Amino acid sequence: MKSWIYLENIFSSQEIRKTLMQESSMFDKVDANYRQIMTTASKQDQAYRFLQKQGNQKLVDLLRQQNETVDVIMKQLNSYLETKRGDFPRFNFLSDDELLMILANQSDPSVIQGFLKQLFDGLFRLELSESQDSMAMESREGEKVVFVKPVKHVKAVEEWLNKIQDEMRNTMTRKLKNGQRDYSQEPAKRREWLLTQPAQVVATVGMIQWCQQTEDAISAMQDEPDSLNQWFNTNDELLKQLTNLVRGDLSSLHRSIITALITQDVHAKDIVEELKKDNVASVYDFNWQK
Repeated sequence: MKSWIYLENIFSSQEIRKTLMQESSMFDKVDANYRQIMTTASKQDQAYRFLQKQGNQKLVDLLRQQNETVDVIMKQLNSYLETKRGDFPRFNFLSDDELLMILANQSDPSVIQGFLKQLFDGLFRLELSESQDSMAMESREGEKVVFVKPVKHVKAVEEWLNKIQDEMRNTMTRKLKNGQRDYSQEPAKRREWLLTQPAQVVATVGMIQWCQQTEDAISAMQDEPDSLNQWFNTNDELLKQLTNLVRGDLSSLHRSIITALITQDVHAKDIVEELKKDNVASVYDFNWQK
C-alpha cells in the first residue's frame, strides 16, 4: 500500500508521465483494476460474500500479479533516478522523494530554488530574470555574485543545473583572477578591496598572498636574517587594521567576511611566529612544508 500511494503521487505529475510513458501506462492499468475491485467490494456488506463472488484464488492471483507489476515499476523508477544522478552527481545529496519533486517541476526553476542549498554548499537562491534566466547567485547571508554570463533555463533540469555549476566556476575563476590582480596591502586600498570582493575571493586571495609573501620572507633569510621578523610585524599590523575595521560601521555581511578573515589571519600570524622562532631559511624546511 505504501508503494501504491507513493506511485500514485509520482504519476500525478504530468512531467513524470511524459518522461515515463511506459511506466505510467502500466500503473494506470493496475490502478484501474484495483479501483474496480475496491468499488465492487464497497457494495458488499460482507467480505465473505465478496470473496465468493470474485473467486478467492482468482482474486489472490490477480492481486499478486498486480503487486509484481508494481515491483517492476518501482525498479524502473529507481533506475530512472540513478540515471539522473549519473547526469548530475549532486542529486545524490537528495532523497528519492526530493529528486522526484524536482523532476516533477523541472520546467519551473522557482520550485527548484528550495533545493539549491542542499545541492550547493553556500548557495541559497538564484536571481531569476522575467524570462527565467539565472542572473546571479545569492548566499543565505545576502551576498550576491552576478554571473559573468546569464544562464538560460532549459527544461531538462540536470542539463540546467550542470550549466549553473559551470557558470559558478567560470564566474568565481574570473572573480579570483581580478581579486588577485587588485589586491594591495596599502591600508586604504586594502579596505576598499575587502569591502568590494566576494567572501570566497577575500578568503582565497588573502591566503594565496600570505603564502607567497611568507615564502618570499623565508627565501630572503639567507641574505636578510631579519626578513621573517619583518614579515611577522607586517602580519601583526594587517591584523590590527582588520580589528579596527571590524569595529567600525559595517553591514552584517561585511562584518562576517572580516571576522572570518581575522580568524584566518590570526592562525597565519601564529605560523609566521613559529617559523621565526625556528629560524626557518628554506621553503623546503619541514616546519614550512607541514
